[in-house]
Amino acid sequence: MLTDEQRLLFREILDLNWDFEHNSNLSDKFELAKKLNEKKRELKTSMGEEAYDKFIDLGRQMFAPKRELVEEED
Repeated sequence: MLTDEQRLLFREILDLNWDFEHNSNLSDKFELAKKLNEKKRELKTSMGEEAYDKFIDLGRQMFAPKRELVEEED
């Protein structure tokens, strides 16, 4: 479970990531990337590295596009 502070940090990370992905100005992207990395470090410090990594992995599993299994032919 995330604390209120951690939820706010994660919300900022999501917003910064969206801004980064949808911005075409390289100078703006550079500044957004710096802010994004700082917020990620803050969240990782707050949660602890192991809990942060687990949280991110679970999020990727939940929201990643589903892959179809391809059967190998003999």
